[in-house]
Amino acid sequence: MTNPTRLNIFYGTPARVVAEWCEVHPNTAYQYKRGERIPSPQARRLFLLHRDGRVLNDAWAGWRITADRLIDPQGQVTTQGQLRAYVLVYQLAAELARHVPGAQERFYSIFREAV
Repeated sequence: MTNPTRLNIFYGTPARVVAEWCEVHPNTAYQYKRGERIPSPQARRLFLLHRDGRVLNDAWAGWRITADRLIDPQGQVTTQGQLRAYVLVYQLAAELARHVPGAQERFYSIFREAV
């Protein structure tokens, strides 16, 4: 009878994902999941950063974060405050567009194009 997989930080994450996030061979990732091998502090840290959503994935290629600023590929800087205010600015613009004939449809079409 084999030993059951011990619950650890890798539980529930496919070995291929563990390998990608920790930058290790898939066999090593499988050993981490089985509890047969202890991950290095660096591999453990990388895994936790990815698991906790603190790493930008490939969909964000060209973007970077410097201190409290998000910088897009064109160099446009967005602060945390601007990101927090985004929903309020969006609501205000939608409300203003509602009162101008034709503006509301144009407003929403711009946002559909951006998605």
